[in-house]
Amino acid sequence: MLANRLKLFWALLGNQLWVRPTLWSLLSVAAVAVALHFGNSLMADGAPEVDVDTLSSMLTVIASTMLAICTFSLSVLYSVFSFVSAHASPRATPVIISDPKAHEAISSFIAAFIFSLVALIALGMEWFSPLGRFILLLEIVAVIALVLLALLRWLRTLGLFGKLTYTLDRVEDLTAEAMRAHRRDPWRGCRPGPERLPEGGLVCTLDGTGYVHYVDLKALQALAQEVDAVIHIRARAGMLVHPAFPAAVLFPPRVLSELQRAALVKAFSLNRDRVYAEDPRFGLAVLAEIAERAQSAEDPGTSIRSLDAVARVLMENFGRNEAALMDDTDHPVLYPLLTMVAVRPQDFVIDTFDVVARGKPRWEVQLHMQELLEALAASCVEPVAGAARKQAWRCWRRVAGEIPGRADLRRLQRMARATAAGAGEAFPAQGQTSSR
Repeated sequence: MLANRLKLFWALLGNQLWVRPTLWSLLSVAAVAVALHFGNSLMADGAPEVDVDTLSSMLTVIASTMLAICTFSLSVLYSVFSFVSAHASPRATPVIISDPKAHEAISSFIAAFIFSLVALIALGMEWFSPLGRFILLLEIVAVIALVLLALLRWLRTLGLFGKLTYTLDRVEDLTAEAMRAHRRDPWRGCRPGPERLPEGGLVCTLDGTGYVHYVDLKALQALAQEVDAVIHIRARAGMLVHPAFPAAVLFPPRVLSELQRAALVKAFSLNRDRVYAEDPRFGLAVLAEIAERAQSAEDPGTSIRSLDAVARVLMENFGRNEAALMDDTDHPVLYPLLTMVAVRPQDFVIDTFDVVARGKPRWEVQLHMQELLEALAASCVEPVAGAARKQAWRCWRRVAGEIPGRADLRRLQRMARATAAGAGEAFPAQGQTSSR
């Protein structure tokens, strides 16, 4: 249980921009210490004589250059964060903040600056022996090579950071990863839970308000064994909970001690914000928000690209061939005393396309959305296909009174009618249009 929490802690810590530069800076200080230690402890016979002024000049150039590059790089990152927040979505900013390319570049520059600064101080104090100065020279050459490599990769990354498509690709990758994990095991090792709360069970609530970030299933399994009951988990990762929300239900009901109650509450980690891991609905919601904002900002190209990302994630996980492979594989039950409610697959379709349909309609975006819903209805399994058919008609009804051209409106109506056939929707008579 402690190992799981430490793993989660390190995963969250690794996404912070300051962590890797801090570790690399400590390594740079350790490199100077290595030169001091081995230079003073090993025999210096035959070591090349390295001039102190030469080393000092090289370190001074590295320090001044790295300070300027660090300042420039951080200002670029700040501009990129502001751009993504304004033009894509504030929820997409953490994707750029956690980008490993940015972490690697900033870490290299700061570590080189710290290395040169510490080495200059040690040289000024005359702590280096002749062998130590030679080892320091080798380290300086290695640092210059690493910095040049990092600088070249950083220049390539800068060309990507300024593009909105790079942010979309990063959000899509994280969403697809979370969706694949969800499809492999929708119940996270628990048994499938009932849709309704068991009558007569002990309802357990949490003390705080926020989004469920992580559920310690091993701790809940141990608690269920201790009290000899089944725990029905109602609050899964990504859900908003509050003190009145039934996070878990024990059946048959058991009287919990204070320690057992505290253990149950501690098993649910809450956060103010949602995260992409274990929450594919959040990633799809961010893509839908980007599409809706781009549509309202007269940028149909970005909106269409974002909708394409949504369709790819759904087709790759709920396509007929992929779904057949998933169904043939039994989901492992690692926690037999726990049940969990799975996310309804149709909610993935409703949550995303509803957001775009409610925005300021653009003809190009609405046409492309009907094409994607037709593709989802034809290539995905139920209930995703059924949700796509219903959503096609719902989207058309939302924009029926806001598309100015009659010919364009009739074309959308024909596409929506063809996709929604068999969905049980009530269609108006041919030639009539629906008002919102």
